[in-house]
Amino acid sequence: MRDSTYFISLLVLFAIGLLVSSFLIIDQFYKYQGRLQVEEEQMGRGSQRIMVPKERLYSNLEKRIDEGQLVRAISILGERNSGTTWMYEHLNHCFNHSVPINRRLTRYKHWFQDETVSTSKIQNETLVIAMFRNPYDWVEAMRKKPHHASEHLYLDWKEFVTKPWTMERVGLDLIDLNQEEKRTQQCQEAFSYKDVVSCNTRPFPEGFFNITHYSNHQPFYEMRNDGTGKPYDNILQLRAAKNKNFVATKDFAFVKELWILRYEDMLRRGTGEVIKQIEKATGTEARCKASPPQLNRKKRELIHEEMDYLKANVDWEAEMMIGYSMDGFMDSNSSIYSIHAS
Repeated sequence: MRDSTYFISLLVLFAIGLLVSSFLIIDQFYKYQGRLQVEEEQMGRGSQRIMVPKERLYSNLEKRIDEGQLVRAISILGERNSGTTWMYEHLNHCFNHSVPINRRLTRYKHWFQDETVSTSKIQNETLVIAMFRNPYDWVEAMRKKPHHASEHLYLDWKEFVTKPWTMERVGLDLIDLNQEEKRTQQCQEAFSYKDVVSCNTRPFPEGFFNITHYSNHQPFYEMRNDGTGKPYDNILQLRAAKNKNFVATKDFAFVKELWILRYEDMLRRGTGEVIKQIEKATGTEARCKASPPQLNRKKRELIHEEMDYLKANVDWEAEMMIGYSMDGFMDSNSSIYSIHAS
């Protein structure tokens, strides 16, 4: 009788333990889902998701790997404040023993890429990793740290998003050129004179700055990417054009694959899956630990007026190309939003 009672007691304790464990697991799961939903709502994207099956995302990549078509180099692209420095340093640490990791394709990672620019140093079979950040957080990050945008330092929010994306030429840029010379004069990063301000890397007179902030002594305002030499009306126009340009690199002759990564996905999921897929694509093994998820990043919340302005003025067709929308975001169920093969 005692043995029977003892056995029943053990079963009861076991059942209670199993029930508590199950409750804790479910609780943690919903807390995690809740954090993701909060992040989505804070970005203004809502909770709507359009799922892209991971199997479909990687099917073409697996086929190319099976056929022995391996990546020979990796180029990181992305606008300022989109996580490109972090990703470059991370991948360089993981793969620099086997595959070149570059901060440029035809130009430096932040700028418009142009297939007609000299490509003699570009490795064929290059994987382009283009990084993006949702427009709500990106605009605010750019306002706080407007790298290479000398005329956009220390502006309030509305002035920052509406101010034309350019500046007056100064110092060394004040040279007298005719229209033909403005078209043919080569400036920094192989831009023509009419397509970039400033033409010179450091146009300001020596001693002009006592202290520099966010590379304001090296202005780099790209004009419209259509050859007109006209500036973008604002930073939102620049972003839309840059989104399209980076995605278009998938059609460059020397580009093997274009992978679109979103900064938010890297923070939510970590870099483990990206590292694994690069190992497959290159046929090499990473010598690093993947970066873990970072779910506790703090950020400034936008007020309703700012949110409404962005919803009305962002080019949402250009955002859809990289997985962002006004009311939701398309989730690839993967750390890599999309893969485009040449």
